[in-house]
Amino acid sequence: MKSTSTLLKSFRTENIENGKGLKTGFPKFDEFTGGFKPGEIIIIAGRVGMGIDQLTKCLVLNTSIRHNNTVGVFSLDKSRETYLQRLLSIESGISFYQLKTNRLSDNAIVDLNKSKEAVAKASIYITDSMSFSVQSIIAEAQERIKWPGVKLFAIHGFNLLTDNTYSGTSRKQELDRIADMLRNFAFYNDITFVITHELPEIYYPNANQEFCPTIQEINEDLPLAKYADLVTVLYRPEYYGIKTWPSVDESTECEAELRILKNRNGNLDSFRLFFDGYRSRFNEFDDERFTKIIWKAKTD
Repeated sequence: MKSTSTLLKSFRTENIENGKGLKTGFPKFDEFTGGFKPGEIIIIAGRVGMGIDQLTKCLVLNTSIRHNNTVGVFSLDKSRETYLQRLLSIESGISFYQLKTNRLSDNAIVDLNKSKEAVAKASIYITDSMSFSVQSIIAEAQERIKWPGVKLFAIHGFNLLTDNTYSGTSRKQELDRIADMLRNFAFYNDITFVITHELPEIYYPNANQEFCPTIQEINEDLPLAKYADLVTVLYRPEYYGIKTWPSVDESTECEAELRILKNRNGNLDSFRLFFDGYRSRFNEFDDERFTKIIWKAKTD
């Protein structure tokens, strides 16, 4: 039987060898959270128009292309082709409209071809042909984790999921059962689920003169949140005509904030991001590549 000191030493060594969790490509966020850990449920929430799907796609690209991880995507609300086009738009810096209408300059074609090569080499597996049941999600994930390196799955359209074994009449209870199954699967298989959730639009600010959802609202609207290890919310005041951040009196133009509202493994915090709406891309302030894209967008 191992002694307590031996177990602690082994635990410290294991942590050093394993390093931190999966990196999202947002350095300050990764440093604060330690990255996404095995067995975790991560929620990225936000109201209509905030860009939660785009932020998650940036995360998928960063985790796979820039950090060499295998990522599985369950796209319940968009076809595989559309999802892939969105990834190419974000990675290349070409607007989705330009891609769909094929209105590309010679330089844009060069950028697109480079992005196609990068995305093709990345380990990103997109699934859209499912029956919207949690059983099909789990069965597909079970197959994917047999492959080396698959540790992260993103689910878009969680609210569309159903439970094939549920015979009751309450949708809230059904979603609660679905959340419980996903949580157990993540925990026992050491994988991470990143799940997007769009909250209803509102037309009047809250007591803090903001339109950003609170953790109480997310908990009420999404039963999965109570199982989550990390609940984040994306907020863009500019969308509501709010021109300055109230806490620092700085411009909100082309900016967003990713707030951690729940963190089982640490404290709460918020992180300012750049947002290029034309290309649907989010990056941290010190990302030189993104700063150049912003400058180019304003001078084209």
